[in-house]
Amino acid sequence: MAANRDDPAAMNLYRVDVHTGAMTALGQALDYHRKSVVSHSGQWLAANAGHWGQPPELKLIQGLTSSAAPAQVLTQSHDPALRQLLLQTPERFAFKNRHGDELQAYVFKPAGWRASDQRPAVVYVYGSVLGDGHMVERDSFQDTAYWFQMYMALKHGYVTVTLDTRGHSNYGQAFSRANWEQPGRPQTEDLQDAVAYISQNLGVDRQRMGLTGWSFGGFQTQYTLYTQPDLFLDPDGGHGLGGAVKNAGWHRKYEAFWLRHLGRAP
Repeated sequence: MAANRDDPAAMNLYRVDVHTGAMTALGQALDYHRKSVVSHSGQWLAANAGHWGQPPELKLIQGLTSSAAPAQVLTQSHDPALRQLLLQTPERFAFKNRHGDELQAYVFKPAGWRASDQRPAVVYVYGSVLGDGHMVERDSFQDTAYWFQMYMALKHGYVTVTLDTRGHSNYGQAFSRANWEQPGRPQTEDLQDAVAYISQNLGVDRQRMGLTGWSFGGFQTQYTLYTQPDLFLDPDGGHGLGGAVKNAGWHRKYEAFWLRHLGRAP
């Protein structure tokens, strides 16, 4: 079975004793395992697995032994130049909202960061209603949540945070049921609590914090961004854009927007 028992940001594979319920981890602890399959004998498993320091590849895992047995990497699907772009690994952290729920997040800190800094910050949120596609996953290199957040930290000295608000599945029933008859309200509460935590602990100027997102997490943010102040539209794009305005174009818009409204770091 697959479960995130040992780390909310990872999905490991486990052998379960049906008599006692004891779970034995089979894959590497840091890896997020996706699309796993098991041989008929149960001796072997295969899954796409990796983490921020090691981009995902297809791996062969022994199913009848403990996690001490190393997985065999079967593919080399990533351009070797990708490793040159992995300039920084985000720092994981968690905090509790006003209801006592633990929220998972990660942060990119710029060079020379100090807790006493008063830096601008950008928070990225996805917030899918009853979706299990988290942003805080150890193998996720999502364009905005990961790459662009790292870029803003390294180039412009921003503190950039990505977090999962309530509403997601795979965080327990308290999270998945939070939107019942009140979609949007739990996310707003969590983001308010995130602002308080970030401003107190991550060297951020509370008056220079921005929010961006995608899909449910970005509806109002994106609508404002693409219509004010200069009608930055993608007329033939769909839910994920991808029309006349390409990936690099909308991230240049993000960059210019944050620098104009939040300023530059010291």
